[in-house]
Amino acid sequence: MDFDETVLPHRSSLMRSALAFTGSRADAEDLVQETLIKAYRAFARLRPGSDVRPWLSTILRNTFISEWRRARRERVSLDPGTCLDRAPWLAPEDPTCIPGHETREGLGDEVAQALDSVPSRYRALVVLVDLQEKSYQEAATITHQPLGTVQSRLFRGRRLLRSKLEGYARREGFLARAA
Repeated sequence: MDFDETVLPHRSSLMRSALAFTGSRADAEDLVQETLIKAYRAFARLRPGSDVRPWLSTILRNTFISEWRRARRERVSLDPGTCLDRAPWLAPEDPTCIPGHETREGLGDEVAQALDSVPSRYRALVVLVDLQEKSYQEAATITHQPLGTVQSRLFRGRRLLRSKLEGYARREGFLARAA
């Protein structure tokens, strides 16, 4: 197995995931680079014939969480009254903690705001499955949740998002107006 042939074709998928996690192209590029370094170091342990995509997604997610926790510890020691805006679905559900850089590439402002207003336990799964096109099983692997939990939370998250976007969808003509 060759690293370049096996892993590098997944770079664009990693970049999309990293953008969703970080909300910043520069941070996403750094996250993908760190993920590829870790994948290269661990490549010899990858079993031949294994599905590389979930493996890389797990490395990316774990790297992001580790960096977020490290940055949070540093930030808390400097200013205990702030919240970290790099990982809003990992931040506490605190209305005073409003993420600042969590834009979604390709989504309108209203859609991004509606997505940001969905509770973190649902939003992460909506982002993984609906925006990053991960399978339910991949989302379960990445988030370390049982498949049934992923399915029920994804259902609830989609339902919340749908209710928040109904007025927008009607205004834009995506839904027929009620007679």
